[in-house]
Amino acid sequence: MPGLDDARYDPIEPNIASSAICSEIFVRAYAEPQLPNRRGVAPEFSPRHPRADSWFTGEFLVIDTETVRHQLTFGAYERYNHGKLIEPAIFCRDDLPTTDPDGFATLQAICRRRDVRLYLLANVFSSHIWRLRRRGGTFCFFNASYDLSRLASSWRPATAGKRRGTRFVNGFEFLRHFESAKDERGRPIVDDKGNLGTRTVEAPFVRIRRDDRHHVRYDMAAAHVLDLATLTHALTDQTYSLPLACEAFGIGFDERPGRHDGTISEDNVAGCVYDVAKTSELLFAAGREYDRHPIDLAPWRAPSAASLAKAYLRAFGVAPRSMVQPDFSKEHQGYAATAYFGGRVEDRVVREAVPCTYIDAVSMYPSVFTLLNLWSDQVIPARLEPEPLDPLEVQTFLENLQANPRCLLDRALWPHLAFFALVEPNGAHLPSRPKIPSPYLARIENGISSASHRLVSIGPLDSDVPLWFGGPDLAAAAISGPVIPRIVQAWRLRAEGVQTTLQPVNFRGEDLIDPGSCNPFQRLIELRKRDSGNKLDNDLRSTGYKTIANSGAYGCFVETTPEDINPDAPPATTRAEVWGLKPFTAVVERPERHSPLCSFPIASLVTAGARLLLATAEHLVRDAGGEVAYCDTDSLMVITRPEGGFVPCVGGPYRLGDGRRAVVALSWAQLDRILGDLAALKVYDPHIISGSSFKIEDENLDAKGNRRELWFYGTREKSYALYAVNSNGEIVLAKQSAHTIGQYRSPYPRDGERQWIAEAWIRTICEAVMQPVETPPWFELPATSQVTLTTLNLMKHYVQTSRPFDFLAVAQLAYPGMLRCCDAPRPSCLLFENLAAWLDQAWQCLGCGAAIQPHLADTELPIFKTYRRVVANLAHSFELKRLPATGEESTMGTMHGLTIPRPVRATSVEHIGKEVIVDPTDTSEDLTAEELNATEPVVYRDEVERIDVLRASVRREGINQVARAAKRVCLRTIQRFASGGNVHSPNLAAIEAALAILGAAAARRTDRDAM
Repeated sequence: MPGLDDARYDPIEPNIASSAICSEIFVRAYAEPQLPNRRGVAPEFSPRHPRADSWFTGEFLVIDTETVRHQLTFGAYERYNHGKLIEPAIFCRDDLPTTDPDGFATLQAICRRRDVRLYLLANVFSSHIWRLRRRGGTFCFFNASYDLSRLASSWRPATAGKRRGTRFVNGFEFLRHFESAKDERGRPIVDDKGNLGTRTVEAPFVRIRRDDRHHVRYDMAAAHVLDLATLTHALTDQTYSLPLACEAFGIGFDERPGRHDGTISEDNVAGCVYDVAKTSELLFAAGREYDRHPIDLAPWRAPSAASLAKAYLRAFGVAPRSMVQPDFSKEHQGYAATAYFGGRVEDRVVREAVPCTYIDAVSMYPSVFTLLNLWSDQVIPARLEPEPLDPLEVQTFLENLQANPRCLLDRALWPHLAFFALVEPNGAHLPSRPKIPSPYLARIENGISSASHRLVSIGPLDSDVPLWFGGPDLAAAAISGPVIPRIVQAWRLRAEGVQTTLQPVNFRGEDLIDPGSCNPFQRLIELRKRDSGNKLDNDLRSTGYKTIANSGAYGCFVETTPEDINPDAPPATTRAEVWGLKPFTAVVERPERHSPLCSFPIASLVTAGARLLLATAEHLVRDAGGEVAYCDTDSLMVITRPEGGFVPCVGGPYRLGDGRRAVVALSWAQLDRILGDLAALKVYDPHIISGSSFKIEDENLDAKGNRRELWFYGTREKSYALYAVNSNGEIVLAKQSAHTIGQYRSPYPRDGERQWIAEAWIRTICEAVMQPVETPPWFELPATSQVTLTTLNLMKHYVQTSRPFDFLAVAQLAYPGMLRCCDAPRPSCLLFENLAAWLDQAWQCLGCGAAIQPHLADTELPIFKTYRRVVANLAHSFELKRLPATGEESTMGTMHGLTIPRPVRATSVEHIGKEVIVDPTDTSEDLTAEELNATEPVVYRDEVERIDVLRASVRREGINQVARAAKRVCLRTIQRFASGGNVHSPNLAAIEAALAILGAAAARRTDRDAM
């Protein structure tokens, strides 16, 4: 290739634009609400012994329903007792004989031909549902919430419940209507003439709530609700349809008869019966797999693999730190919380195709959990005591690492990295959570731009105040840049003794693991590779062991749950004790409750260890002269070519003979040698798991298993594609992300393989590499997302047309401001299949309920964003956490090629809690589709400092001015507050809002004066 042989090293000296430097950062905090029922002393812990019998021997009622326009027409069930089929049956809604007599007659004829009983839904309730609720049993579904809502006559909000202490805030209660011949006291109803009468009774039969982690809880009195979609996900960490779940558990699933449209026909009834039969087979197949786990957790209480991991920790006799050591330092929990960050995800080469090799860490979280020796040093000790470290010794340790980074290839060094240090960053490459202005969400409110993202970035960091970091992050900074942070203070946890409750467990009933002598999560990764000679057994063990190991080595130790807000109750706040960079008291609406296992020292060290493992691999790549195009939590895309050489790339450090910029591509042999070096960090038995701590992923191989040249094209974090070029010069996708584009519905009916996403990526890549491409037929259709009606807010304007857990189609406006019905217009309608029929739908605003005309006046042009815009956004988006190599601010025109980290100079630090899911009705009109599931963290502010600042602001603005802006707060109250007196929280909030209004007005006046 011309110009590739004549290259010189000529790196770009970036000139960082001041607007590109972030100044506000956020740190996690450890917080505990001040509640009346808060326990002062943790309860005693004793290990739980596994059940001896099966969870699947009682009475099970397996149900599936079919609907027309969200109303039940018919359904089917199978009833089992102790695994034996007692009765299969078909049922229909109660008024079908009168509202659709022809359909009822057809259904009767079908049931006679199939020799199966037909019941009215009322009979199903009287014979089975009420009985099981009273005496106990299990209702089994595949997608339980939807089917339960079809069985209900009506619903109402379920915002609280005292039974067994459960709460169903922002949930639903489903009711069954029936006629009763008795009054409320159980006496016969008799009219004035002595005739017996009846009354309509509304009786609740189930309550449902979805929490902030998308886990669904059910309350059905003495009965249980088992959703097989949830159980199969918990066992394998995969999301399935019914056919795919059957396949994963070894059940054949032939082509299903009929369609899911609820109309009464021979094929549709056969399809419903077939679904129930397969659901029953799946119930007992998944049940056999679940029963192999000797844990005390009922399957209907297992929403995820993390639940299984916690149950195994109980079985092992591992006592949570909060129970075995209730006096464990909250202050050090807070320090470790501020050092907690998620995975490292960055697009280094933006909107430019480069050849690469895709490598992936072998079981990243269990690996770093083992490398840092956290099982023996932090999980099972009887006590953990914070032990100070000499800052000078830690500083010297980091300097030695900087001088000899290959020391990190010594596994014996890693346990010494399990410490925390308070540092002055001084420009070292460290993680932070900066507030980054967003070009996607740029809008002006009251003259002030409020659009920004909170993202975890890694780059040059300065701070006006010292910050806490885990040892692995400090080690990564030492080998990644020229600057080492200055250590101010350091500590580690010293283990004392071992918990006496530990006991061995036969994992999955066949693999004995002794928690006192080995790390179970390391052992599980090895055992998942054992070959039993049965492919199905191997597959289930492989996925099950891996998901439990991943959850157990990390997720269990960072579990926190923000409290739900009761939408029917007046706004209320809770005081919370917060430990972070300092201890303080805050007032919040959604306090967090921590799992008994929550341990920020473990969670912070595991995620920091993962970042260090990536940094170590990247250092070896850069030491060989190469570059990384992309990294994602546990994987790297390394720029390579079979024989190595230079690759043209905007922003690269080399200048080719023809003037183009370039980077060095390592040869496959060079990368293989690096993987050989990284083998030193593999923690698993080499006789069981061969190779390195990183593996070359299958995407790098062709159909014959031979290594092929793979190309990377990315636009931002979580948005990239890997592809090969065939002999005809055509692009063949090997892997494509759906993080952004996947939030939209497919324009193809029944597109199980997401064909449209592949087409979108191929089009994007072809345009980037100047290849011709055809326009797909769906380009001008409105792009819609699917939203489930899971909360009361979402149901607000669909009460008359829908039921909870129905589905909506939600669109985005082509341009913000096209509608002014409310502050956040969000076009929505009931879900429809044929996108070409978008003009025929009854669109309304999800936020305010106003009717929406879906097209421009006198035209058929949609006011909605089209798939053309979606694909264009895919091509034109860019990585916010990084800058062009020149250092200027990121824009569509400048963000191209090799990038550099965005610097952070922190002048403001705020404490936050766990991010919680934002209701789509609370999001703005110009949010993109992936942000329908946007998150917002709980912000913890020092209440004393906040009130002092507000008092000073009131004095500065003037008491009379603030009183006029606050309106509902009287002048005397504001005078008392300004003089140092206390006011109630609602008045305090009103004063704060008034000051914001006055500040915005002052900003507008300043802008006018400047003009």
